[in-house]
Amino acid sequence: MENASLPIVVSAVWGPVHTAPEVAGQELLAGTWTGGFAINPADSEVTQIGIDILLPRGLYYANDTGGLDSRSASWRVEARAIDAEGDPLNDWFTLGSENLTAATTTPQRLSYQYPVAAGRYEVRATRLDGKDANSRAGHEVRWGEARGYLAGGITFPDNVTLLAIRMRATDNLSQRSSRLINCIVTRKLPVWSAEAGWTTPVPTRSIAWAFADILRASYGAKLPDARIDLAALAQLDQVWSSRGDQFDGVFDQQVTVWEALTRVARCGRAVPFLQGGIVRLVRDEARLLPVALFSPRNIVKNSLKIQYVMPGRKPRTR
Repeated sequence: MENASLPIVVSAVWGPVHTAPEVAGQELLAGTWTGGFAINPADSEVTQIGIDILLPRGLYYANDTGGLDSRSASWRVEARAIDAEGDPLNDWFTLGSENLTAATTTPQRLSYQYPVAAGRYEVRATRLDGKDANSRAGHEVRWGEARGYLAGGITFPDNVTLLAIRMRATDNLSQRSSRLINCIVTRKLPVWSAEAGWTTPVPTRSIAWAFADILRASYGAKLPDARIDLAALAQLDQVWSSRGDQFDGVFDQQVTVWEALTRVARCGRAVPFLQGGIVRLVRDEARLLPVALFSPRNIVKNSLKIQYVMPGRKPRTR
């Protein structure tokens, strides 16, 4: 999903979902209402209500020949709007009256979604038919979960890449395999030059411009260009490009800005440092240093002065 100028809305999967903690597998019995339970907290609105019904023993009757006869079960779910204090705003209305007929010992989990007008709701449920209490029958109905799908969905800023995936919960899906998702991605970052300044984001594996992006981005240090030694970064970028040095790392955990800078710079045998309020990089490489020997023999008496000059930007010439 490419970046856009507007916030990104994920439509492939549901957005924020609030689960009613009071619903935790209560058995539904005929003539008795279970609930009501508030679906969503105060100052929030839902547009969908989700209900999960469990038949933990399946649905069947074991006949005298060793086979299974079918059995039916039915239930009803109702809702009503409530205010921030939990007081009702109107009467109960039916979300759904459902029925299931089966002859199976496999536990069943049924999920239903009901659209509602945006608001805050409480729900309740009851069984419509009597339970067959015979030990040879699987005829138990339980309320597994109640969810409210909050209005508005999830929006993300335009500087992130999103991957929305739906997976069917089968026996082949485990906690580990659900995370084994890989992508071939291309990093795009602005590139700086003394002549043209910053470009639009372009594909790059550069160490220098990954370093600069961490310093400039809203998810990084948010520093202005005046606080970054861009000229030195451009020179180092040429050195790294000629050597084939690249940064292909992935940050999948939160780290400090300085730790991120250190990891990026390490790919080019460099370290970041702060000097005079400006973030700079120095690379471990051979250098030619000016050498001079001074002694009382070649220094005019009382003429020696030491002045410490911090590195700074060169004045622009026209």
